This record gives sequence, C-alpha cells and structure tokens, in this order.
Amino acid sequence: MKFTAPAQGRKGAYYQRNREALINATQRILAEKGSETKIEDIAKEADMAVSTIYKHFPNREELIETAIVEAMLQWERDTLEVSVLGANQLDQLVLPMRAFLQVKKTHPLFAQLVANNRDLVSRMAPKTANNLEKHVMVLVKSGTLEIQNPDLRIRNLVSCLFAALEDQLTNPKAKETENLRALAIALGMLGIEENEARRLLGC
Repeated sequence: MKFTAPAQGRKGAYYQRNREALINATQRILAEKGSETKIEDIAKEADMAVSTIYKHFPNREELIETAIVEAMLQWERDTLEVSVLGANQLDQLVLPMRAFLQVKKTHPLFAQLVANNRDLVSRMAPKTANNLEKHVMVLVKSGTLEIQNPDLRIRNLVSCLFAALEDQLTNPKAKETENLRALAIALGMLGIEENEARRLLGC
C-alpha cells in the first residue's frame, strides 16, 4: 500500500525528509551494487525498516526508478545553472551535452550509478529529455534550426549521447575528445554543421 504524504506541518516535513533520505540511500546502493540491489539493501543503507519504505513507495521498482530519475534531474539542474551563461541559444543547447560526457569528473556518484545500471538508465532516458526537446523546439520555431521531424531527431541524438557516455564510463581507453567529435557528428541530426558543432563543443 502506498501512503500519501501529509499535506503540511511537521509531519509533512518529516515525511519529506524521510523520502529524500530514502532516495539518496537508494542512489548510493544502486551505484555500488547495480540492478541486483534488494529492498533489504536499501533499507539497511537508509537505516529504515522495510515497512517504512513501503509507506513511501508501493514497490522496489518504483523506488529505483524514482532514485535514478532524481539523480538525472539533479545533474540536469546543476548543468542548466551553468549553461544559461552561454553566449547564445546554440551554446545553451550544446553545453549540457558536453557536460553530460564529463559527468565522471563532475558528478561521480551519478556516473557510477549510470555505469552500474545502464539498462535501467537508458530505458528512462526519454523521461529526462524534456528540456532538450523544449529547447530544440524553441530553436526550430525561431528558425535557428531548420529541420523536419524534430522529435525523431531528438530521440536519435539522446541515444547517441548515452552511447558516448557509456563508452566514457566503461571503456578504460575512451578519450573524451573522440566522444565529443562523435557528438559533433550526431549534432548534424539537428542541422548543425560539424565544424560549428565542434566549435560549440570545444573539440
């Protein structure tokens, strides 16, 4: 049974703190153990009873999905704070993609979580592509990008991004410059010339 958080007051704040602590603990144990993580592992890491977990989430799958999505969204929030400093809209579009391939340096826990849960993360990738899609649509409407079928192009670009990230996280011989160049080629799907994409990516 899934319980609903109290609407306000001390109980509501206590409930929210417990939920956040549970999500954080789930992220840590997923980064360590991957998709084989059991609900008992999470309970031990969070220092909570299993029954308490079920007051926040109806099952293990929803808890794990929430933990991964929240990790992605936190990375996105941190990155967007930096990318808004870009000189123009194309900079603001491309800078988060460069940051995505540097996540091992900037957000090591998230990077380890992705590396050890690749199937789960790739399945949930579309849920975290909303800002990218919105940004591309703004650029299409303004005429900055002239492309057909932007939704299909964005889907393909996200797949390329995750493939490059997987290489960066799991291949000891991977070079960031090579993955950035691959991304520059992939940006051609958005109608961005390769030379311009490489300039934007700094490669």
